[in-house]
Amino acid sequence: MALTLDRQTLYDLVWSKPAAYLAADYGLSDVALVRLCRSLDVPKPPRGYWAKVKRGRKLPHPPLPPDSMATRTHVVVRPRRERLPRPEPSTPAPGIPVADALRRPHPLVAHTAAAFKGVKPDSNGLLFPYGHGTLRVHVSEATRDRALRIMDALLKALEQRGYDIGITTGGPRETIVTVDGERLAVRMREHQLRVPHVMTPDEKRTFLAYGQEPYWKFDHKPSGKLRIGIVRPDYRITEATFSDGKRHPLECQVGDIVASLESIAARLQREQVERAEAQRRYQEEARRREEERRCLEVEEKRFERLREDAAHWREAKRLRAYLRAVERSKPAVQRDPESAAWFEWAWRRVEGFDPLTRREK
Repeated sequence: MALTLDRQTLYDLVWSKPAAYLAADYGLSDVALVRLCRSLDVPKPPRGYWAKVKRGRKLPHPPLPPDSMATRTHVVVRPRRERLPRPEPSTPAPGIPVADALRRPHPLVAHTAAAFKGVKPDSNGLLFPYGHGTLRVHVSEATRDRALRIMDALLKALEQRGYDIGITTGGPRETIVTVDGERLAVRMREHQLRVPHVMTPDEKRTFLAYGQEPYWKFDHKPSGKLRIGIVRPDYRITEATFSDGKRHPLECQVGDIVASLESIAARLQREQVERAEAQRRYQEEARRREEERRCLEVEEKRFERLREDAAHWREAKRLRAYLRAVERSKPAVQRDPESAAWFEWAWRRVEGFDPLTRREK
C-alpha cells in the first residue's frame, strides 16, 4: 500500500528510532530508506548515534535544510511485496468468438482500419496508425486484419458488459477501458524477432572502401505473434499480458482478457480502500505523536519552571540573610530616610522574588 510522506514527516521519523526498525515498520529495506532521505535532502543520524543515545547521551539533531527549487517535497513509499501471479478471474471466462471477417465493426476499429490505409511500415516492419481516435495497435501488414478482428471482438464484449471505451487525447495515445471506475489501457503489439543485420548495398560499399561496419548488429522483424497488454496508464504498470501460443492463439483468450480486466479493476479498488485506511492510520498515528510531543513539551516547561522556582527560593533565602545582617549592623534608629526607604524596597523586592511569598498575576 503506497503512502505519501513529506520532508518534515520523514525527518521526524528517521530521528525517532533506528533505521532498521523504521524500515521494517514501512516494509522497506535499509537501502530504500537511505534513498528516500537522499531524494528529499533529509539528514540521517550518523553511525553509532543510537548506541550513544541508548547509553543516555543527549545528542543534537542537525536541522532540516530549507526547501529549494531542486528539492523534492514529497515522496511515495511503496512497501516491498512478493511478486503476485496474474490475477485469477472472479468468474469463469466467457467464450467470446472472433469473426472471420470484419462485419459492422466497432466505430473505433473502423476508424483505425481507415487510418491504417496509406501508412508505411517503419524500419521494424510495424504499422503505426496516426490520427485522433485510433486504437493503440502496432502490428505488421500481415497481421493487421487479424489484429483488428480481435480488437473488434474485445471492444464489443466490453461494451456489452456496460464498460466505457475511449481514446486519450493528451500525451501518448491509449485505448482506455473504464471498468467499475478504474481506468485501464489495452495495448496490442506484434512481437518482434531479433535477427542478424544484413548489410545494404551502400553499407557494403562503405565497408569495402573504409572498413566501417554498420552501427547496428541486429535487425528486428515481425514475428506474426500478437500480444495484448493491460496497463495502468497513470503509473505505466503492466498488470497482465496475453500472447499467442502454439495451441492457444489470442483469438481464444478474448474472454480471459475481459475477465482479467474485471479482476484487476476489483483488486485496484480493494487496494484503494486499503491505501485510504493506511493513510487514515498514518494520520492518526501522526496526531498521536503530535499530542505526545505537545504533552512532553508542556511537562518539560512545568519542570523547568519548578527548577527556576527552586533556584529563586534559594536566592531569596540568601538575600534575606544578607538584609538581616545589614539590619543588625545598622539598627532602624540610626537610619536616615533614604536608608529606610532602601530597606523597605529591598524587603518588598525579595518577597516578590520568592516563589513562596510572591503573588502570581
